[in-house]
Amino acid sequence: MFLRITGFFPEPNEDDSLQYKRVIQKDLEPSVFEIMGWSSLEDGLGGESELTSEQVRRMAEILGEPTIERLSLFIGIRS
Repeated sequence: MFLRITGFFPEPNEDDSLQYKRVIQKDLEPSVFEIMGWSSLEDGLGGESELTSEQVRRMAEILGEPTIERLSLFIGIRS
């Protein structure tokens, strides 16, 4: 199992296609757990969670990417 962040245009945009996708490296998972308030990967098994603007900012920092502001971002677990 692994963590993945996905991004879509915010509603009510008619284009609901995937605009962003990033798999989280295993070594970054502890930092992501902290940002999400999770203690383990199993805490995220409830489906996809929408990221708050603060979570987006913190994720960008640990991923070494610019903050994505024009998309709605979600994090979920994939197998």
